[in-house]
Amino acid sequence: MLCVDEKSQIQALSRSQPILPMLPGQVERRTHDYQRHGTTSLFTHKTKEIRTWFLRHPRYHLHFTPTHSSWLNQVERWFALLSQRQIKRASHYSVRELESAILEFIEVHNEQPKPFVWTKSADAILNSIGRFASRTMAAHGPNHMSEINDSGELALS
Repeated sequence: MLCVDEKSQIQALSRSQPILPMLPGQVERRTHDYQRHGTTSLFTHKTKEIRTWFLRHPRYHLHFTPTHSSWLNQVERWFALLSQRQIKRASHYSVRELESAILEFIEVHNEQPKPFVWTKSADAILNSIGRFASRTMAAHGPNHMSEINDSGELALS
C-alpha cells in the first residue's frame, strides 16, 4: 500500500527579522510579521498529469480518508516532520527557494527512511477516544456536541 496525501498551499514566507535561537533559560524568539512570496503544494490527485498516470496504471486505485480523519493517515506525521525540521523556522524568499528546501528535506530523509508504525492497538485508540468523549460530555453536556454523520460530514445538533 502506498500512502499519499496532498499538502496544499505551503507558503514561502520571510520574516521581517531573523529568528533568534533558543538559549539556556530563554525561548526561541521570532517576529509576528512576515512577507508572503507565493505558495506551492505537494502532490494533488486532481491534476491532469496524475489522472493520466492512473489511467495508464489501472492496478492502482485511490482510497480517500474520510473527512476529519486525516490523523489516520501516517503520511500526516511525515508532513509534520517536514514542517518542524525544514519549513517552520526558515525564511523562504521565493517559491523556488521553498521547493528547493522541501526537496532537500526529502533527499536527506530518504537516505535513512524509516516507516511510521502505530504504537497503540485499535482498541487502545478507541478506548482513549471514548474517555475523551465522556469527559467532554461531562464538562459541556449534549447541547454543545456535534456528531459526524454517515457521510463523514459534521452534523450540528
